[in-house]
Amino acid sequence: MKAQIDRNKALVILDWCTKKFGKSKHQTSFPKMRFCKSSGMSDKNYEDGLRGWYNDKTNTIIIFGGSNTSMRELCTTMIHEYKHFKLDPDEYVSLHHDLIKMGKTLDNIHVNHPHEKRCIRAERTWGDTCFNQLRNKLYKHS
Repeated sequence: MKAQIDRNKALVILDWCTKKFGKSKHQTSFPKMRFCKSSGMSDKNYEDGLRGWYNDKTNTIIIFGGSNTSMRELCTTMIHEYKHFKLDPDEYVSLHHDLIKMGKTLDNIHVNHPHEKRCIRAERTWGDTCFNQLRNKLYKHS
């Protein structure tokens, strides 16, 4: 049976992240979360839609429920975006500009940006742990 991915499940995972990873030294408060049922923005890099996005200007993690196909994937998406919350947004922009000056394409930047690499490493390191610790809560009928 496929689990129903919804806002409440995403909030459970966000709560886990706040307890596990704590605050960011680059923001004054924990991130807010916005849950969209859609599959995210149309982008050729994301064939099935963008799974999530962190907006540092509003300190908001946006989760696109329609692009997350499982609870495990929802966990990794939230961890990835939470890691962006923890990292310095000014450094992100600076590194992005450096990669453009080096002649990198936008497709290539997503793969080679040091922040993206850290976020991917975090989701791979913590995704299974998060899912296993929250499995019962995530599959409980609301």
